[in-house]
Amino acid sequence: MPVTVPLRPANASRPQDRLLLTIIFLCGFILRSIVSWQSPKYDELYFIQHSIIGPWSDLLWGNYSPNNHILYAVIAKLLYEMTGSAAPQLARLPAELAGIWVAWLLAKPFWPSNRGTALLILATGVSYPWLLAFSCDARGYSLMLALVILATLYLPQAQSRFSWRYMLAVVAAMMTLPIAVAPVIGHGILTLTKGRPATLKWLLCASSAMFVSALLYLPQFTGISQYWGGLHDTGEGFPLLQLLPYTGWHLIVGCQPGTAAWGWLMLLLALAPLPLAWRLNMGRDIIISCAIAVILALIGALAIPGGGQIRYLIWLVPIVILSMAALARWLVPSHAPRWAYALAIPILLIWSALSLQVLRIPMQPIEDAVRAGYTRTRQDHRLLVGVGIASIEAALQFGQLDGVAYNLSQLQEAENVSNRKIRLIAFDPDRLAQYDHDLWQHIQSDYQIEQRLPGRIADCEILSHR
Repeated sequence: MPVTVPLRPANASRPQDRLLLTIIFLCGFILRSIVSWQSPKYDELYFIQHSIIGPWSDLLWGNYSPNNHILYAVIAKLLYEMTGSAAPQLARLPAELAGIWVAWLLAKPFWPSNRGTALLILATGVSYPWLLAFSCDARGYSLMLALVILATLYLPQAQSRFSWRYMLAVVAAMMTLPIAVAPVIGHGILTLTKGRPATLKWLLCASSAMFVSALLYLPQFTGISQYWGGLHDTGEGFPLLQLLPYTGWHLIVGCQPGTAAWGWLMLLLALAPLPLAWRLNMGRDIIISCAIAVILALIGALAIPGGGQIRYLIWLVPIVILSMAALARWLVPSHAPRWAYALAIPILLIWSALSLQVLRIPMQPIEDAVRAGYTRTRQDHRLLVGVGIASIEAALQFGQLDGVAYNLSQLQEAENVSNRKIRLIAFDPDRLAQYDHDLWQHIQSDYQIEQRLPGRIADCEILSHR
C-alpha cells in the first residue's frame, strides 16, 4: 500500500533559514558586546549612580531626571539586585537586547511567509550603526523604540475589540520615555486612513494608555513639567538647518564625524530608498507612524529653542532600516533562487565593518581618562582631581579620584590645602569653556595639557599643574 508523505507548507521555514537567522542574531549580539565594553558617558554614570544603585523610592517616586527612563531603570535595577554589579556593561545589557528586538520586530511581519525579505531586514537592523549606538547606551531609547514598533504591530483594527496588547505596549513605551507620545499620535493619524471604526478603537485604547501613564508619572509631575518647560530657555538644541545635516551623519554612520555640508548628502542617501520601501509595501504602518513622529520632532525643533536634539529624531531609525532593506530586496529579482537571499550576509558584514570603524571611539572616554590619570599620578604622586560635569559620578563609579571641583573656588581650595601638585581631569572641556569661563581661564593659565582623549560626544583632557 503506498505511503503518503505530507508536503511541507509553502511558508514553512527550513533548517538553513533558521541557521541564517541564528547567525544574524549572534552577529548582532557580538557587535553590541564589542561596543558595550567602551567607557561610559556622563548620562550613563548618572543613571547608574542615581537610578540603579539608589533606592527604589527615588527611582519610582523621587525627583524627575531626564536620564531616569523608568521602565528601563526598573529592568536594569533588577539586574543589579540579582548580580550585585553596577558595571556599565551590565547596565547596557537591556539596551543591547532591545536593539536586537527592534530589528526582529521590523522583520517579524515577513517571517516565515517571506523569509528572504525578513532576513534582509534583520541583517540590516542588527548591524545598522545608529541603532547599534542606541543599543550600547545604558538608557531606554532602544527599548522605547522596540515598544513603539510593537504597539504599531498591535494597532487596533476596525473589527477588533479593545486591544489590551496595544494599550500595554503604549504604556510601557511612555513609561520608558515620554517622547513616545509622538508615534502614538502617528497611530491616530494612520487609523484615519483605515476608517472611522478603527479610529474610534484607537482613540479608546490610546486615551486609556495615556490616562494610566499619567497616573504612573503623577509623583514626578512637578519635575517633568520643569524639565520639559525648561527646554524653552535652554540653548542646547540645534537650529533646524544644523539639526538635519547632523542627523544625516547619524543615519549613515551612527555619529557625526564630518561637516554639515556632507551631512546633507548623507541625509539624501539614507532616505533615497524610502519610495522603494513604500512601493514594496515594507512596513507601511511603521513608516507612516514614525514619519509623523519625525514631523512632530521637527516642529518642536522650530518652536522650542532646546527642542532641536538629534535623539528626538530616533524615529528615523526604523524608516531607514526598512528603506535600506527594500533597496537590497529590489536588487534580488522575485524569481531569484533561495540562495540569492544569502545577500543578507554581505549586508551584515558591510554594515558591521562600518559600525565598528566609526563606533570604536567611545561616546565619552571618562573611564579611560580616569585610568590614564591614575596611572600618571601613581608615578609622580600628584593629587588627582576631577573638574566639571561627571566628576562626582566618576569618583563614585571608579574610586580613583582624590577630589572633585565644580567651580573655581573649589579648585583653588584644593590647590591651597594640598602640599602636592594637582593633576586635573576635565571630563568635558568644551562644555567647561562654554559655561564656566572663570574656571576655564584659571585652568588655561595654571595648567598644561598632558593628554586629550577623543570621544564621539565629548572629549576628556588630562592636565597637570605647572
